[in-house]
Amino acid sequence: MNLEATLRSLIEPEREAFVELVFNQLKRGVTSFLERRLPNKTEYEVLRPHGGQVPGLREATNYAEAEAAMWRTMRARERGPWDVEWRPDADEQLRKLATQTAEFYIQTFLSRALAKLTPVVERRPGSTVVKGRGRLAGGAWLGVLLFRFPDGTDFEVRLQIKTNFTKYGKPYGQYPCTVHGAFTCIEDLWKSVGYVPPRRPEGPPRKRWTKVVSGSVVEHEGRPVLLQTPGQLKKLGIPADAPQIARIEASTHYGHVEHVDGRVDKIKWPEMRREAFLQIEQQVSYDQARRRMREAAFEHFFGHQI
Repeated sequence: MNLEATLRSLIEPEREAFVELVFNQLKRGVTSFLERRLPNKTEYEVLRPHGGQVPGLREATNYAEAEAAMWRTMRARERGPWDVEWRPDADEQLRKLATQTAEFYIQTFLSRALAKLTPVVERRPGSTVVKGRGRLAGGAWLGVLLFRFPDGTDFEVRLQIKTNFTKYGKPYGQYPCTVHGAFTCIEDLWKSVGYVPPRRPEGPPRKRWTKVVSGSVVEHEGRPVLLQTPGQLKKLGIPADAPQIARIEASTHYGHVEHVDGRVDKIKWPEMRREAFLQIEQQVSYDQARRRMREAAFEHFFGHQI
């Protein structure tokens, strides 16, 4: 049984519907921003108290150019009104971004589902799987697989891709995997086939870093927060002694995280994601491009905890 091929055949028929779902979310977000924004306000001011960015805003409107022109022409502290308008090809650009975003969600779903289910099929030769139909419902994708072991045991695995939003307005994916029938949880299923996952380090995280840098991930109010600059600690109201739990680096090809316990994880971006990052590098400054890449890596590694 080729588990990856089975998972792909489950989700691929819904790809276009999933792209449409993401497209509608992006367009609603940009539309809401334009409706709320006063004529002289920046994106950061509209999204206070947390700041952040509106996904798709720069692709669908002239916001970046209009804001840059405002700062160049502003006298002293006086700021007059400045217009943000839809681009003629706004829908085309948002659909392109939606396609890239959906691909990222799908690739992350596949990697996480394989990590959970591969240990099972590898340790129980002769297992068969009956593919249920994947479907979109209530803003989420749900797929079902029915596994049968040679001894007659069977169980159902339900897989989901859910889109959610952080308090900063940034969308991220969640990928629940639940087991039903003969087992109550994925850990019981692993135990039944003799798989023991790597142990997590015990005790409090050890200190590895003394300074906060661009790409530091700190724990605040029980959640991970990515810092694009050390100055964000103060802007976000995070204590200076907040524990650093990871550091993130990213490029046009890879996302990389080093955890406080020394573990290192890496993701190779899908081809469409790499092409998008290469285009971003040509459109914005080096620092802005790196911010986008770090945000994507943070979403991949920590999105389920936000």
